[in-house]
Amino acid sequence: MNIKNLRNYENTFLIVVSLLFSILYTLPFFLGGLQGNAGSSNPFRNPDFVIPRSFWYLAQTFASFLIFSYFNYRWKHYIIPAKLTKTIRWLLLFVFNIILIVLMLFFTVQFAEYTVGNPFGADKAYYFYFWKYVFVFPVALLLAYILHLITKTRIVEVENAKLKEENLSSQLKSLKDQINPHFLFNSLNTLSSTIRLNKKDNALRFVDDLSSVYRYILDRYEENMVRLEDELKVLESYIYMQKQRFEEKLDIHIDIPGHFKSEFVPPMALHVLVENAIKHNEISAASPLRIEIKGEGKYLSVSNNLQLKVMEHDKLGLGLSNLSKRYNLLTGNEIIIKQSKESFVVKLPVIKK
Repeated sequence: MNIKNLRNYENTFLIVVSLLFSILYTLPFFLGGLQGNAGSSNPFRNPDFVIPRSFWYLAQTFASFLIFSYFNYRWKHYIIPAKLTKTIRWLLLFVFNIILIVLMLFFTVQFAEYTVGNPFGADKAYYFYFWKYVFVFPVALLLAYILHLITKTRIVEVENAKLKEENLSSQLKSLKDQINPHFLFNSLNTLSSTIRLNKKDNALRFVDDLSSVYRYILDRYEENMVRLEDELKVLESYIYMQKQRFEEKLDIHIDIPGHFKSEFVPPMALHVLVENAIKHNEISAASPLRIEIKGEGKYLSVSNNLQLKVMEHDKLGLGLSNLSKRYNLLTGNEIIIKQSKESFVVKLPVIKK
């Protein structure tokens, strides 16, 4: 709920409560008149007197209660400067409320005099409405105070949520920005190696796949989640690029059930995990790297045989740390990382958008 909608709820709340209070306040007077008869000498037991005046009392109570509530909840801020000390503000609020009650008394009696009338005279009408306000005003003041506390708390929650959302967006953008130069640097190195080996056709295919992957990054840059089906398509291009570099020394197997492909993951999630495995492990003809990507329950599992490079022990890598943070920011969930002497496994919770 934004602040504008919150204001609308405040207005509705004040109006509804004012109406309910007015009905409850007038109801005993109205019911008392219904119990009498038209010939009764007591006007308060005479329906001909009570019923029409009940509607007037209902309208007058509603208007008075609403004005008192609005003044002490919102209007006071327009006439009492916030820069004044708290003591002076409370003193001014007290004075303005007294003035408001006096004005309400005067206009109520005068309005009644020229419309429904004051059956017991103007002097007694002033006493009647004064004692009525002695009861109505504190209730209206209490309502204004309670609504102020509720609204203040809610506004703080809305503003905090907005700040949190902006902060998350900023962090996500920062994390995404790390992907582009890192990926491009590694890819250009691989392309350079392919060209030096005079593999023209492979180099052209490599450029096409590089273009596809980078276009995917740019197109999905503003998105926080993408369909797994789209992620797998671009992963195929990335795998081809890596196969050009490592050939038979790299074996990547994908086994994703069909129902998984309609779920969502952060952009480049699988790319990051494959890249992380390639970056931190020895890859040679004697020790090929095997990567398996499969669906397990509610998770995508990416595993590889562990053969860490020298000086790479106990390092998760920037890409994996980046992905872990993105998952936490987007869903509040953590990715699962399991490492043994033989293997390294990362499980990503699939996201139902």
